[in-house]
Amino acid sequence: MPAQPPQQIIPPAFKRLEALPILYSQVAAAIEAQQALIDATLATAIPRPDILSQLDHLLQTMQSGVLAIRAEPGAGLTTLLCQLAATRPYALWLPAWSGADGYEALCAQIIALGQHPVALLPPAARRDATTLEHLLAEPSTADRPIVVIIDTRSDALIDPLPLPFPVVLPDGVILIAGCTHDESLPIAVDVNITL
Repeated sequence: MPAQPPQQIIPPAFKRLEALPILYSQVAAAIEAQQALIDATLATAIPRPDILSQLDHLLQTMQSGVLAIRAEPGAGLTTLLCQLAATRPYALWLPAWSGADGYEALCAQIIALGQHPVALLPPAARRDATTLEHLLAEPSTADRPIVVIIDTRSDALIDPLPLPFPVVLPDGVILIAGCTHDESLPIAVDVNITL
């Protein structure tokens, strides 16, 4: 009997976005590219329940702020970020794999997760950091902090431009930044974890 292919795990943020077809259609290519990476990664991933449990505990103690997860290439950082996004309602941006519309896809996920009343992507969303800042600052009907995951590792990026980070995170927003040990982030880090 042939082996069954692994069942696709669609991240909760992607599911919420799919429920908004007009918004989803604007960023479908980036979401599908990230989903393909998640599928490939999770098909061979080694479960890490201890690390995920520790991260869950840490995130529950944070009301807002930046959590940097630092690792060298090959240490499983992208796998860990995919595992988090696949099993929790966190917005995900993997810039090296999401194509030109990755930033817009992140903004769309935040709109979907925050249950914003107007589910349309702002026209300025293409590479304008203030768009992300404004979306994160908008009142949300979500009952928990909005968690945003960005794989910021410069070794994985194709685009030479810096990532459009918000200057300030509002209360109720947690940013998980995947980065290398020596990488500096354009925003103050509250907690550093090393893999």
